[in-house]
Amino acid sequence: MLGAFSGFDYSTLSTRLVSGDLLFLYTDGLVERRDADLDKRIERLTTILRDTAGDPDAVLDEVLDRMDFDRAADDTTLFALRVD
Repeated sequence: MLGAFSGFDYSTLSTRLVSGDLLFLYTDGLVERRDADLDKRIERLTTILRDTAGDPDAVLDEVLDRMDFDRAADDTTLFALRVD
């Protein structure tokens, strides 16, 4: 597991997803900016995800557009899955 170290206790959390749910995973490059508040950037992302409907590809496009993601400044990985 990435970021896991020996000697630490880790717990597992399970969440049941239901039809229509969106699972959205991302790396820190999407929300972290040297000149911006991290909490505000995460709030912005949360708002975008609440406002965006459609298939996962459309969600990814909308997030990248509205988060003003700068590919030259940082890298990021996004993953979106809509539960049927």
